[in-house]
Amino acid sequence: MEEVPLLKQFEADFRADGLSIVGISLDTDLNALRGMVRQKAIDWPQICDGQGFESDLVRRFNVRGTPRFYLLDRNGRIAAKFEGEQGKEIPKLRKAIVELLAADHRR
Repeated sequence: MEEVPLLKQFEADFRADGLSIVGISLDTDLNALRGMVRQKAIDWPQICDGQGFESDLVRRFNVRGTPRFYLLDRNGRIAAKFEGEQGKEIPKLRKAIVELLAADHRR
């Protein structure tokens, strides 16, 4: 949740360039998730099956911890992924967004 304000800033900075954020929650308490989304005023879609680390998505993407960020290109391919300590990956994520959008504009 520490990253939410930074992700909101990314969305504001890059929305016009096509950036969309989708959250995937590993919460098992869907009511708590809904409350947090309201409290933090998160306006991007949140996907949650309530299964936590038992979720099929967790297995498919080999998620071992959170937060984890995937940057997808316009074709839905993973362009970059970041995992690690909270807050430490945000500067790298921003740089990757800028680079991906710049490459997309050159095409």
